[in-house]
Amino acid sequence: KVLWSFSAGTSPLSDMAIASNLGVAAVTGEAGIITFFDPHKGKIIGTFKGGNVDNIYKLDFQNGYTFTAGQDRRAILYSPQGKIISRFDGTFLIYAVALSPQAKRGAIAIDEQNSLAFVDVLTRKVIAVGKGHKATLNRILFLNEKQIVSCGDENKILFWEIP
Repeated sequence: KVLWSFSAGTSPLSDMAIASNLGVAAVTGEAGIITFFDPHKGKIIGTFKGGNVDNIYKLDFQNGYTFTAGQDRRAILYSPQGKIISRFDGTFLIYAVALSPQAKRGAIAIDEQNSLAFVDVLTRKVIAVGKGHKATLNRILFLNEKQIVSCGDENKILFWEIP
């Protein structure tokens, strides 16, 4: 049975992330807006906007921070208050991003060669670049602060460890 429903905007949705320890979920879509809501009550808490000007393909929500991957070739890191902390520009559509559990590191599908940029999100410095995928990256997940798993439109899952 449906417990509740609400509209998170006028555009189709593309991704959702849940921070169960905070009791908050976030959804995003073609309008470039992130809508936060209480998944237990079905109430919208707030929105973040301004970082991406077009479709957000993926988002990650860790330790209060939000990271987006956009059609506008931008990966945007928002503070818990909605302030844009960092902007990472890619050379191709950014289809996937991920944050480490403490939101100190990030991973970005950065170019058309399916490279992963591993970054310190606060200093905006690239820690390392990973190459190995032969198809478009569509999912990145941090297992902990140093270990990451990624997959793309291919039959491989790659495991990474960064310094």
